[in-house]
Formats: sequence, C-alpha cells, structure tokens
Amino acid sequence: MTALSRLVLRSSSMSGDRAKDRAPEPYHRWTLWLNSVELSAIDAACEALHGIGRSQLVHDAAVEEAHRLGFSWTANSEPSALEEPWPYLPDRSKHSTSKRICVSVALAVAELVARAAQHIGTSEPQFLVGATMAYIGRLQARWVYATAEGRPVPVKGALQKIRLPSMYRSPK
Repeated sequence: MTALSRLVLRSSSMSGDRAKDRAPEPYHRWTLWLNSVELSAIDAACEALHGIGRSQLVHDAAVEEAHRLGFSWTANSEPSALEEPWPYLPDRSKHSTSKRICVSVALAVAELVARAAQHIGTSEPQFLVGATMAYIGRLQARWVYATAEGRPVPVKGALQKIRLPSMYRSPK
C-alpha cells in the first residue's frame, strides 16, 4: 500500500461530519524507532546544519537515496533489481531502539519512500533511518562550506564530530 493510498484510507475511515470538515493532510508522518547512536547522529547533524528540523533532514536524505536507487517522478521506468542487498539497512541486533521521533514529509516524497522501500525489501521507517544515516555520512565526507551573510559557516567541523557506525561512513 503506497503512502498516498494510506492517506486516502485514513481520510475515508473517519466518521461522520468530522470527515467532511477535515481536508486530507498534505504530508505523511512516520514514527521512527531509533537507537541512541542514530538519535545522537541525527540530532547532531540537525544542529550542525544550523538547527534544521529532523523532518527536513529525513526528507532531504529520503529524496537523495530514492534518486540514488533510481526513483524519481521523471523516470519512465522502475529501476532494475539491486545486485547486492541495500547496504544501509539499520542493524537492530546490537542496540535497543528505545528512542522515538516523529517525522513528516510531503506526499510526493512519501510516495518515493514507499516505492524505494518496497524495491529494497524493507519497511518505510527502516528505509528512512538507513537513508538518513547514510546521508549524514555523505555530508561528512563531501561538505565543502556554507556561507551566511558572506561569512564562512563552520558546518564541516561540526559534521566531522558526529560518530557514525562504519557502514554509514562515506569515503572522502
């Protein structure tokens, strides 16, 4: 079931006048269960990127990873099957996932997330966690600089301090 069909199902299952008065929401929400390493990395990346919200970080990561897998709204066909398992599937065997965050993305992005997650054979939340952690690793490896009002902003140094599991670290 895609993100868009879940939205329609959720809206249509509301009862009585409440369903008539309420317009469908223009975004989709997920609850992500994280371990302490993942939560720390996500929060540190948000801070390093000048306080962007978790949802924005996850949104950017999901779009990039979906594109890396070959999904976009302009592609005329589905990407071919992966030759190897997706390398960013979060490992849940070592740490408890006792931390919970909620993120929201636009419906168009939610549709890409659903298609990408199905393609790699995982749940949408697992795809979002893995994509976000890998995105942080790519930011660490490839961030050049940012400016604010013509002055360099120390983003790279803050990103470099984030501790990531080795599977998410990108070569420099």
